Amino acid sequence: MKHYVKVAVIMLYAVILYGCQKTTTLSSAERQAPTQTDNKILIDTNKILIDASRDGGVWWFPQSSETGFSSNADHQGTQLADYFRSQGYEVDELPRGITITDDILNHYDKVIRAGGFGTYTSSEITAYDHFINRKSSLILLQDHLLNYANDNLSEHLGVQFAGGLGGTITEFTSNPITAGVTSLSYTFGSVVINATKNTTMTILGSFDSSVSFGDISSPAVMGILNSYPDCRIFFMGDINALEALPQPFVNNLIQWAFK
Repeated sequence: MKHYVKVAVIMLYAVILYGCQKTTTLSSAERQAPTQTDNKILIDTNKILIDASRDGGVWWFPQSSETGFSSNADHQGTQLADYFRSQGYEVDELPRGITITDDILNHYDKVIRAGGFGTYTSSEITAYDHFINRKSSLILLQDHLLNYANDNLSEHLGVQFAGGLGGTITEFTSNPITAGVTSLSYTFGSVVINATKNTTMTILGSFDSSVSFGDISSPAVMGILNSYPDCRIFFMGDINALEALPQPFVNNLIQWAFK
């Protein structure tokens, strides 16, 4: 009788042990299932994302869809990207045609949007909304728009870029970004046409009063947006001007936006 009891106890222990092991062992289907991390914020604060997905040529030239896009091959944005790298940042550059998603932006708190030629989808605008409504920094760069309309991301944020002008920017508002800056070469870029209408905008740089754009005298070209308290947003209408690495302007911008 005692023998049977002993066997029964051993069998019961084995059932209990097997049951415990099964709760920690995944089936093949469970192992292949998504881990549900797709939309989690997984920020690497040492990284900068260059969103050149809507580049019109100023960032990626001479690369093209035919040659493919590679950050390791020379392009007009190389000097600026490499300068950020020399400052200790890792830089990722998005090629043309990439769809902007939460999954992409959730890895960054520093984004440079380099060019906005073409329309962002509503889901891409939503992804940017999620980005700017958390602690983050966005440098919004447009270029000349002689043959194009302003992009809908800039419009969505409240910055209306238009047309094209070139020359030297000499009118600056006192700000940490403009400290020590007396002139800035504006290769050929768009101007901001709603500077007096958007009260959340602080204009930092303009052409002098001898320059006009339509009925706008001393047109603005760059500034900051104060409408998103969790995100530092700087905007500018000429990518080439930043790619030329004007100092102390670039270092000032890095300190203001990324530190």
